[in-house]
This record gives sequence, structure tokens and C-alpha cells, in this order.
Amino acid sequence: SCVNQSYITHLREVLPKRFTIHVLGELADFEVLAGVVYHGDTPKAKDVLRGCEVVICDAGHNCVMELGSLRKPMICMPAPRPFDEQEVKADLLARERLALVVKEKDRFDVDWERMIENAKDLSTAAWGDIMNPRATEEIADRLKAVCSKWFERRLNDYN
Repeated sequence: SCVNQSYITHLREVLPKRFTIHVLGELADFEVLAGVVYHGDTPKAKDVLRGCEVVICDAGHNCVMELGSLRKPMICMPAPRPFDEQEVKADLLARERLALVVKEKDRFDVDWERMIENAKDLSTAAWGDIMNPRATEEIADRLKAVCSKWFERRLNDYN
């Protein structure tokens, strides 16, 4: 992961003290820094994310969908993958103005204060067009209809 102690220390050094950095997930080597809160692997990750104005994350599916469901502005740093799926997803998010993108190799060269301020201006309303809060119920209804139709047909074959 590109989020390691070196990167967190860099963020703390370049961001004004008014910013609090929250770190989710385990770090092999972490050093206590003023203005940095380490949450580790917490079952309360959603609560931590709700309290953040902007989230810096990779472009993995779970992370992006979780942040989308919370309507959080994000800055994606796509992690290298064999088929570049995180790069593709990050580019799509950027095109829809749902995220800003920073390449992992550029993470130490970015004006992070400006990037975070720009991310606050992203419109997260478009997530409503992407996410359907009734999706699981709709899928269940469709599956029930297909099963009912299929089993009804099979039963009629035996009669």
C-alpha cells in the first residue's frame, strides 16, 4: 500500500495544523504524530469516515462504494493491479467529478492542501444516479420471479 508511515509523516508536515489526519487500517510501522489519529482495523470505520470532510484512498471497489454510499468527496490513489482496474475506476470517477486522482508515484509532489480544498468542491450528488438504496430488494424480487417462473415451468413438465 502507498499509505505508509513515510507518506503519513509527509502529509502531516505539508498540511496545516488545522487538518486532522485519520488513518484506517493496520500499519506495520506507525509513529505517534500530533494531529494524526490511528484507528487501525476498527468496526467503527464508517463512523470515522462520516466525520471526515475528504478521504484519501485507493480506488478499490469496497473503498469506493463505501465512500460513495456516504457521499464523501475522495482523492483516489489507484493501487497497481495486474489489469489496471483501479486506474480505470479512478479515471471514471474523475470524469464524473466524483473524485480527484493522484498517481501513487506523485503522492510526495502534490500540493495536498490545495488538492483537499478542491476535493471539497466535488459534487457527490451524482452518487444518487449510481447507487440504488433498494438494489438488494429489487434483485431479490427479480430472483424470486425467475425462480418461480422456472420452477413452475419444470413442474408443468412433469404434469
